[in-house]
Order: sequence, then C-alpha cells, then structure tokens
Amino acid sequence: MYSKKKHTRIFLGGLITGGVIGAVAALMLAPESGKKLRRDISKKADEIIDDTGKVLESAGDIASKIISDAKKQSENLINDGKKKIEEMVTASEKVYKNSKNIAEEKVSKMKNIF
Repeated sequence: MYSKKKHTRIFLGGLITGGVIGAVAALMLAPESGKKLRRDISKKADEIIDDTGKVLESAGDIASKIISDAKKQSENLINDGKKKIEEMVTASEKVYKNSKNIAEEKVSKMKNIF
C-alpha cells in the first residue's frame, strides 16, 4: 500500500509539473496578443478577398475573350455559309438556263420535223 501511495504522489507530482511547464511554454511561445492576432487575421482576410477579386476579374477577362472569339468564328462560319449558298444558287441558275436552252432547242427541232 505504501508503494501505491508513493507512485500516486509521483504521478500527481509529474502531472502537475508537466502542466506548469506546458502552461509556461504556451505563454512563452504564444505567437501574438489577441489584438494583434485579430488584426493579422483581418489583414489576411482582406488579402484573400483582394486575391479572389483578381482571380474573378481574370476569369471574366478570359470568358470575354472566349465569347469574342466564338462570336468571330460563328460570324465567319455564317459568311462562309452564305457564300456557299450564293455559289450553289448561281450554279443552279446556270444549270436551269442550260437545261431550258437545250429543251427549247429540242422542241424547236421537233417542231421542224413535224
């Protein structure tokens, strides 16, 4: 029983000593006072907000460029499509006129035969 009490005292003494050493170390190693810590946190939050604003601005610029490029490409595609349609219409008109001329010649020849 004596040894159990002795071990308990040693354990409690060590626990108290460790607690005191830990508290002193925490006070000595504490990075900053509460006021300074709040100021630093506020400053860091402002920096993060500024950085976020810059990222959003950059993203907006990139999105605008992508939209502008897409608009130019779609305009080019539309213009190319219009040119192709005009070319097809012109070619179709030529084919129609040639076919009409050939048909008229054939009809004229047939009239002369009968």
